[in-house]
Formats: sequence, structure tokens, C-alpha cells
Amino acid sequence: MRKILIIWAATVVLFWGWHFVSYYDLGPTFFFSKNFHDHMYGIYAQVLNIPASEVPIKVAWVFVFDTFIVFGIAALRWYKRWLPQLLAFIKSKLGFHKADENDDNSSQIVNGPVHPAE
Repeated sequence: MRKILIIWAATVVLFWGWHFVSYYDLGPTFFFSKNFHDHMYGIYAQVLNIPASEVPIKVAWVFVFDTFIVFGIAALRWYKRWLPQLLAFIKSKLGFHKADENDDNSSQIVNGPVHPAE
């Protein structure tokens, strides 16, 4: 799972790093130039048959959707670790532990101690 998260994060960082460096024309080579940026998004726009200005927005939504899928898979893989801790935390914050302890103690006091049958 770590490898999947590393590949996902590397893809996101590399793409958006290239996007912003080339968008602001900060790079030293042609790959990071504004001309190459516009040319690449022009190709994407022709392939997808949408305006070139909408391509980064569509790519952003794809990354958001992909992020939900990757973290959903990670959550399902790791739920045995975090679910009991999360439920215990929620119960402690909502006061369920205190209510459970009080109910057990009060029933023993009212009914008396439980003796095994002889």
C-alpha cells in the first residue's frame, strides 16, 4: 500500500509542479516554458474536444476523484488499526464509557451481588 501511495503522491506532485512552473514560465528549459505548456494543453483540448482553458480544471477533478479512490482503498486496508481507536475516541468524547460504567455499578448495587447457584 505504501508503494501505491508513493506512486500516487509522485504523480500529483510531478504533474502539478510541472503545471505551475510552466504556467508561470519559471523553468530553464523548453519543457517548462509557457509555449510548451500551451501546446500540451492544446493537444489535450483537441483530443478531449473541449476548450484548452478547461483542461486544468478537468485534470484537477480527475486528481480529486483519484485521491478519494486511493484513500478509500487505504482506509479499507487499515480499518482494523484505526476503527477501534476511532470508536473508542468517539465514545469517550460523547460520554458513553461513563454511562456504561454507571449502569453496571448501579445495577449491582440495586440487585446486590450475583452469587452462583448452589
